[in-house]
Amino acid sequence: MSAAYLFLDTNVFLHYPAFEIDWLEIAGCGEATLVVAPVVVRELDKHKETGRTGLRNRAGTVLQQLSRHLEKGAEAEVRRRTRLVFLEHEGLIDFREHKLDKDIADDQLIASIVAFRQDHPDARVALVSAELKFLVKARVHDIQVIRPPKDRKLPPFESDPAKKRVRELEQELAVLKNRIPKLQLEFQGGGGFQEFRVPRLVPISEEEIARRLETIKRRHPQVGDPSMLRHAEQFTTSLIVGSRDPISRAISYNAEITGFWKDYENYLRRLSKYQERDPVAIDLELKFTNAGTAPAENTDVFLDFEIDETVLVTKSGWIPRPPKPPDPLPPFDSYYPPLGPMGPLAQSLPGYLPQELPNVTGPDFSNGAEVRYHIRSLKQHMTITLRGIGIEMPKMKKRKGFGIAYTINSASVPDAITGRLDVRIVRIEASESEEGDC
Repeated sequence: MSAAYLFLDTNVFLHYPAFEIDWLEIAGCGEATLVVAPVVVRELDKHKETGRTGLRNRAGTVLQQLSRHLEKGAEAEVRRRTRLVFLEHEGLIDFREHKLDKDIADDQLIASIVAFRQDHPDARVALVSAELKFLVKARVHDIQVIRPPKDRKLPPFESDPAKKRVRELEQELAVLKNRIPKLQLEFQGGGGFQEFRVPRLVPISEEEIARRLETIKRRHPQVGDPSMLRHAEQFTTSLIVGSRDPISRAISYNAEITGFWKDYENYLRRLSKYQERDPVAIDLELKFTNAGTAPAENTDVFLDFEIDETVLVTKSGWIPRPPKPPDPLPPFDSYYPPLGPMGPLAQSLPGYLPQELPNVTGPDFSNGAEVRYHIRSLKQHMTITLRGIGIEMPKMKKRKGFGIAYTINSASVPDAITGRLDVRIVRIEASESEEGDC
């Protein structure tokens, strides 16, 4: 294999480990001579004196390496069958004839190659560069270009210590930002707007009250005449009574049913009076989400309802609710229910286990239109529902809207989170009333 003279441009020395690359393999030759043109030394000196800190340091290192090889003499090898030589003179050619400019460093390197090739017409001469500008100029002058191996390119220059520390701090800050909670408050259906369609209400007639009450009595009947149950064989096989006297338990159950009937009648009359007022009432349920990558601890959610004095913000549940019926008598085979591993002691001590504090407390109301929730902890990628807020306003003709300004303060988030939710209420025509589900 022939020998090759390889002219390395300045950037090859700055961005590649020029003395460590196997140039025999890259150039496909048996011997290689790395040629350092005078303009390359000048460019390295310039970078050493005026370049950025990282560039300045690397240029100084390369010049020190070149100086050590220069002291070894022209025959010293930098690698196996690879020598390093320095050109002593600039390329003595007619720059204008070769369409080159003496004031351009790149053209000075091309001139050195052209002059060297004129002095060594039988030698293989090549330019080693990764710069596009050299590819174009080398093609014009019929100069072979060899690209340095991409996988041997050095990492970017290290900036000065202060800039390096700033970059490190920015990276640490980015990591911390990605490790804090991201708290969001919205309606259950998602987003910051929700429309409620509230039907118009009409009072319940006496006939309708009587009809619903009879329906409830058929659905929840008494167990029969307790005095006759002593002779009913199926009674002792179908009931468990909480005491050893099924007759006493049946009498007690019937009394509970009678009280339930009376409570249900009172509920229907309260509901009729409520519907006669025809108020607009809604229950708000909000979705509180931690979409971040760290838990949110000790969080307060403040809601400020932007309403007038005619609107009432209070705990939900003022709408009359049907009473709960008594529990049905259990089957006989559960007469002696298991007491668990602690037996009677466990039942005699209902609070023997430590009670965990609730994770969500509230709503707490103040000043008529301000509400507060407290959330002890909310893990990342988790959602909880904030319930218990009721809105009631007097009769309205068609529609009404209001806003809810909110503020979220969390011990895990440095700044308060603020936002706004919007509610619109639309009245619709009354639909057929549904009976309570008991």
